[in-house]
Amino acid sequence: MKIIFRHPTHTSGKSHDCLIAEFGNIRNGGKKVKMTYEAYNAMEKCNVEFFDGDKWNHILSMLDMGVNPETSAYNIWNEKKRKDRADDLFKKAEDMCNKIFF
Repeated sequence: MKIIFRHPTHTSGKSHDCLIAEFGNIRNGGKKVKMTYEAYNAMEKCNVEFFDGDKWNHILSMLDMGVNPETSAYNIWNEKKRKDRADDLFKKAEDMCNKIFF
């Protein structure tokens, strides 16, 4: 996986992390993939989409990766814990995309 773009924003109240990567060579059948992680107000979600040349198509969510979202209003995570969670989810998404595409 070759990372093209990553924009992490982890503040005390919310997290939004977007990563765009290339799997394989685009000219030889490779795929461009966007992974997005969001967490705020007792809500957490992670989506994975691939670009087909025209639009982004949803292929994976947290539940598809075998991870339950943390939605407890009493469990407030700090910035580091949410960043680590995003990194772990992106790693799982990378492994699953390798299985899907290759």
